[in-house]
Amino acid sequence: EPRIREVARKYEISGLELGAGETFDQPGLWEWLLALNGRELNVPVMAFTGGLSKQTPRVLDAIAATSAPVLLLFSYDGRRSERNAANWREVEAAFRAMKARLSVAPHVTLKLTACVAPRDTRHLKENFRSLLDLDPAPFAFRPLKRSFNETEREEFVRQLAAFLDEASNRGVRLLSAPDEGEWHLGLKRDWTCHRLGVSLLPDGRFTDCYVAWYCSDFPTWRTLPSLEGFDRFFAQ
Repeated sequence: EPRIREVARKYEISGLELGAGETFDQPGLWEWLLALNGRELNVPVMAFTGGLSKQTPRVLDAIAATSAPVLLLFSYDGRRSERNAANWREVEAAFRAMKARLSVAPHVTLKLTACVAPRDTRHLKENFRSLLDLDPAPFAFRPLKRSFNETEREEFVRQLAAFLDEASNRGVRLLSAPDEGEWHLGLKRDWTCHRLGVSLLPDGRFTDCYVAWYCSDFPTWRTLPSLEGFDRFFAQ
C-alpha cells in the first residue's frame, strides 16, 4: 500500500491491473485492493482469471460489491487447445456460472480471452468457434509465449481467416473485413515481442504488445504506444 500511495502522488493513475498467475487464489488481495481503490484511487481495475479457483465466489462477492469498473478477462483457449483439452467442460461451466453471478453487477465486464500456442494452430478455427459458441461476442486473443515455425504461421493465418469469415456470417465482427475473399494478415518476421509474443490489431496488423493491445473488438485508435493514455483502454 505505501508503494501504491507513492506512485499515486507522482503519477495520474488511470487503472489497476492484477496479474501474475491466478489472481482469484488471493481473495484477501482483492478485498484489500478494492477497498483501497474505493477510498482513494477510484480507477478501473482489470485482471485475468482461469475461473477454476476455489476462492472464486468470495472474489466475485468483493467485485460485485465495489462501485469501480472492473474488467475480467476469462482465460480459455478452446476445447481442443493444449491448455484446455482436458478440462474444457469445467472451464465452460465456470464461465457460465461467473457470467450469471455478475449479471447483477453492471459495472463489471466479463470477456473471454484466448492464448494461442503453436500446437493449437491445427485446431485454431475449432477452438475459436468454441469460444464463440460459449459467448457470442467479440473476444480477446493473442498468440503468445512460444516460437512459431513457418508452417505453423501459415496454418495460423489460414485458420484464422476462415474463422473470421464464419464469425462475420454469425454477425460477430472481430476485425474490419476486407472485400470478400481478400483476407490479408501481415506477420512479424520473428514472431516475437520482448519474449512475450505478438498481438493482432483490429485492422489485421501484428505488433509488439502487452495488456492494452490485443482485444479484438477494440478500434485501432485505442492501441497504445506507451502507458500514457491508458485511460482510453479502460474507457467503456
